[in-house]
Amino acid sequence: MKKKALPKKVPEKTGNDWLMEILSESHGTGTPDVVPAGWLTISDMARAGGVARNTMLARANNLLNKKIIQKKKFRISVGRNVVSVWHYNKA
Repeated sequence: MKKKALPKKVPEKTGNDWLMEILSESHGTGTPDVVPAGWLTISDMARAGGVARNTMLARANNLLNKKIIQKKKFRISVGRNVVSVWHYNKA
């Protein structure tokens, strides 16, 4: 008879864990998010469309108001830091 594997115990967060999480975000450290396929930054969209970044930002805001696209922040690696960057996708 096989023994059932006991579930692994997840350590509870202590009072300092949330503080360390906030500090790591403000210092540009921490783990980056996995950006799903299809999500692009303004710079990526501008490069693909062959227009300036500010032009694409104005167009994206127009499309956001019409609810044609959606935007969400993802934490990505930029150099040695991890920063939050807006990404856009078709709604």
